[in-house]
Amino acid sequence: MKCPFKAFSSKRCGSGGVQTTDHDDPPLSPSVKQTFSQPTLIPGFYGYFPTKFSIHFAGPSRDEKKTNSLLLATSENKKQHTPFYAVSFYKTLAKHRITLYSGPTSRSAPLGLAGNEKYFHPESILALPPPARAPAPKEAVEGKTTDTKATTQVERLKEHSSITTRRITFRAMVGHQAVETFELRSGNVLKDKTCNHTLVRIKRGGAAKSDSPGGEEEVIGTWTNEIRTSLKTKGQENGIPDTCKWGTFQFHGSGATGELGQYWTLMAVMTLLRMLEGQLRALDMVVQLGTAAGEIVSIGLDIAGV
Repeated sequence: MKCPFKAFSSKRCGSGGVQTTDHDDPPLSPSVKQTFSQPTLIPGFYGYFPTKFSIHFAGPSRDEKKTNSLLLATSENKKQHTPFYAVSFYKTLAKHRITLYSGPTSRSAPLGLAGNEKYFHPESILALPPPARAPAPKEAVEGKTTDTKATTQVERLKEHSSITTRRITFRAMVGHQAVETFELRSGNVLKDKTCNHTLVRIKRGGAAKSDSPGGEEEVIGTWTNEIRTSLKTKGQENGIPDTCKWGTFQFHGSGATGELGQYWTLMAVMTLLRMLEGQLRALDMVVQLGTAAGEIVSIGLDIAGV
C-alpha cells in the first residue's frame, strides 16, 4: 500500500515508519514521536464515517481525571442520536490532547491521536494508523497476519492564527494519484459569531486562497456550530452544560463521494477535532479568568466592607 504522505514522508514510510513532514520543515523530535507512538493504533483501520454526523458533549470522563468526553453520533431526528465513536479531550498541559476511539466508549481501541508538538507551541500533531502490511508468503501459510513492524504515522499540521480566525492546513495523497492540500478554516469571530467552519480542497495547481486569490478551491465540508441553540434549549446561558449538542459536520462534493479515501476522511475528522479542542480550551481559559476576576472583586469588596 502506498504511503498517504508519500511526498513528505521519510524514506522509512513505505515500510510503516514514523512520518516526517514537508522537506522544508525540521524533522519531528524523538520525544514527539515517542509521545504519539502510544497507544498503539490498528494498522490499516481508518474507521467509518457517515457523510453527516453530530458531535455531543458527554460530560467529564468517568475513567480519566481532567478529561472531557464527547460523542460522534448520527441523528435520526432532533431528539434521537446514535453514538458511533467516542472522543476524549484532555485538559492537562500534556502534548497528547485528543484521542478518537473506534467505538462509542473510551474502552474501545484508539483510532487517532492529536495534540501539540511542544507544550506551548501552536503547531498541531496528528497520529494516525499506519498502512496494513501484507503478510509475507511464509506468514500467510502459517496464518500470521498481525503487523508487528508497522509504526504510527505522525504528521505536523500547518497552523495560521490571528485574533479573529484560525486555519489548519494538511496535505495527503488522494487515492494513488497525487498529494493535495486541504484547509480547515474557522469563521471570523467578529463577523461570524456562529463559529462555523469550512473544509476546503485546494485543487492541484492551485494555492490556498489566503496566499493566492487565484487558487482553485472546492468546499468539501462544513461545520455548523449549534452550541448557543443547545444552551438556550437547556436554559443555561453561563457556560456549557455537561451534556449538549455541540454542532454538526457534513461532507460535500468530493469529500462525500469517498473518492478521497478512508485515510483522508480520518485525517479530516481529526483536524476538525483539533480545531474544536482549541476552541474549547480557549473557552475554559476565559471562564477561569472570569471566575478568578470575580473572586478578586469579591475579596476587594470584603476588604472594603461593602
